[in-house]
Amino acid sequence: MKKISSTCRIAMMIGLVLSFVFTASADSDSILQLKSGKSDEIEKARVLIERKATVLAERNRIINDLGCIIQDKNMREKNISAVVGVIDILGDIQAVESVPYLLDMVNYSRYFGEQERPHGTDRIVVPLEDTPDPNNLGKHFPCVPALVKMRVPSALVVDRLREENNPTRQECFIGILIGTESRDIAEVIVKRAADFERRPEAKDALESALKWFAVYDSEILIKSHTTATTDANH
Repeated sequence: MKKISSTCRIAMMIGLVLSFVFTASADSDSILQLKSGKSDEIEKARVLIERKATVLAERNRIINDLGCIIQDKNMREKNISAVVGVIDILGDIQAVESVPYLLDMVNYSRYFGEQERPHGTDRIVVPLEDTPDPNNLGKHFPCVPALVKMRVPSALVVDRLREENNPTRQECFIGILIGTESRDIAEVIVKRAADFERRPEAKDALESALKWFAVYDSEILIKSHTTATTDANH
C-alpha cells in the first residue's frame, strides 16, 4: 500500500508539473503572438488570454506579462500595434491592476505611438461607435476606452488632472470621465475639485481642463449619437 501510495503521489506531482509547463507554454505562445504585431496573431492571442483570464492564478500571471509589454519603452516605440493590442485586451478583461500604467500613457497614440497627433488632425470627426465622445478619442488613444471599460474611479482621474497641463492628456482624461460618469456629472466633478483646490498650480490645471467640456457639449454628444445610430440602421 505504501508503494502504491508513493507512486500515486509521484504521479500527481508529475501531473502538476506538466500542467504548469503546458500553461506557461500557452501563456508564452500568446505573448509571442502579441509581440508579432500582426493583427491576426494578436486576435488569436486575445481569444486565448480572455479565456485564461477567468482563472485567478492564470489571470495574475497574464496581466503581469501584459504589463511588462506596455512598460517596455522599446516596444512602445517600435511595436505600436502590439502595444495597442495589449491595451485593448487589458480593457476587455478589465485588468484594473494596470490602471496606473494606462493613466501614465493615456495619450499613447494608436497611429503615432507616443507622439502627439499631427497638426490639423486633432478634431477629426468620425462615427461615435463605442467610445465616449463625438470625436472618438479611442480611435487615436486606446487607453481611453480601455480605462472606461474598467470603470476607473473618477478620483484617480481628477488627481491626474491636478498635475496636467498638456492639452492632449487633459482631453483624454476628460474623455475617460465622460465615458464613466456622463458628460454633465463629469463636469460637476471637475468644477467641484477646482473650487476646493488650494494649490494654485493644481487649481489652474483643473480650470484649464474644464475647457474640454465646451468641446464635448451635451447637445453635440446627443447629435453625434443620433447620427451614428441612424447611419448604423441604414
